[in-house]
Amino acid sequence: MVATSVSRTSAKRTPFPFLDLPFEIRLQVYEILLQQDRTLDLGSDYNAKLTRLFLLFLVCRQIHREAYPVFYGINTFRIFSTDAPRTRRPLLSRMPPHHRAAVTKLELRLGPDWRKPTWKLTPKYGMADFTSLRLLKVFVELDPEDSAICREWMASWSSYTDFSVQLMENLVDATPNGISEVVFDGYPSVHKNGPLMRALLGFWTRQGAKISYGPIRGWANEKADQDAPSKEITLLSKSLSHLSLGFPAF
Repeated sequence: MVATSVSRTSAKRTPFPFLDLPFEIRLQVYEILLQQDRTLDLGSDYNAKLTRLFLLFLVCRQIHREAYPVFYGINTFRIFSTDAPRTRRPLLSRMPPHHRAAVTKLELRLGPDWRKPTWKLTPKYGMADFTSLRLLKVFVELDPEDSAICREWMASWSSYTDFSVQLMENLVDATPNGISEVVFDGYPSVHKNGPLMRALLGFWTRQGAKISYGPIRGWANEKADQDAPSKEITLLSKSLSHLSLGFPAF
């Protein structure tokens, strides 16, 4: 038993000399490890995975210095949380300034809380630090002005459209280098020729941004805006249920 124990102790694995690899190879390894298949938000269902992922940054200062620009540069981060909408500290405000400076892509979802939108870009988001930001993903869940049901609950028919365009203007004003590319996507009930999308497309066209479309809604296909199946009833049921259930504010 003693001999076996000694032999196992002496047969320790030799650590792999990762830092001896060429820098280009190390970058490829970081990209494979750190690339995420979803937009990053504050949802608790994803925090455990990210916590394990961030252990890589704690290995040594050199790996942290090399890896964090990769993580923040290749992934997309949501500006206003939809997984944890009542959080007191937004995701972007939790990032150190040098991490915010490495972010290249942000996402904005339009539609949540459409009856009384409260999202506002304040200094706590640190938008002035996003010096590498170039791409904004806009996912439209709902166009209230294009819905007869929604209009019954709106202060004015164009209220949410006006709010959304103003939010875009504030975002452009808050970012030091502007946004050069915008990718639109949405649910099937949202039409590209609806009031909200027309206003958003007009705004970003005037800004000179490159406009493209994501894969979910299929707007890249000219026929995708015709006879699209509607998810409006499901979305409205979730939104209007808060009126009767009276969820407390946290």
